[in-house]
Amino acid sequence: MKKNLTIPVLITEAKSFCKDESKFDNKDLFGVTDGKAVGTFISALLLTALIYLLTISVQI
Repeated sequence: MKKNLTIPVLITEAKSFCKDESKFDNKDLFGVTDGKAVGTFISALLLTALIYLLTISVQI
């Protein structure tokens, strides 16, 4: 069962994601010098991971 997304869970999952990604040589990023493109790429990976791992709901 997926965990609900809360701020503490988000922080924990983001730290775990960063540790895992820092061990991985991502060939899609070799030679990329545009920091914004790198940030967008990593942000999309994190969002995909969060959607897979967590239940995300919006309360209005």
